[in-house]
Amino acid sequence: AKYNNILSYYSFKGTDYSTDQYYQNCLDRRANSCSSFSYDSYGFNAKIDLDKDNLVFFSVPYDDGWSAKVNGQDVEIEKVDYGFMAVLCPAGTNDIQFTYETKGLFWGKVITAVGFGSLIVYLGAVRFTGRKKKEEAQPVEKNA
Repeated sequence: AKYNNILSYYSFKGTDYSTDQYYQNCLDRRANSCSSFSYDSYGFNAKIDLDKDNLVFFSVPYDDGWSAKVNGQDVEIEKVDYGFMAVLCPAGTNDIQFTYETKGLFWGKVITAVGFGSLIVYLGAVRFTGRKKKEEAQPVEKNA
């Protein structure tokens, strides 16, 4: 409902859908697909040329860790088609960038660093106090 003014729907009426209509449907969808797509361990990038504003669909599962930019501007990621992602792109050439960061990763790194630092301080304190106790426990020799 949010994008009724942008999206168009095909009406399939059982046996009225011929091979030629199917082929034309595929060509129409191909015309509205990305011209390039690349990915790395942080996310993916895509480029698309559009005649009009449109919702660009990606068959990548939606997750809260994703963020997206279209032409360098942050955009809202829509959860579509039972769990995939789409972003709204304006008419013209668009550079789309999706990045993924595991939810809670930053705080997990902070907690790990604090824990590791505390362990080092603790081991240093144990070693220092252990050495001091050894020195105190050794008997002092008296020269006669």
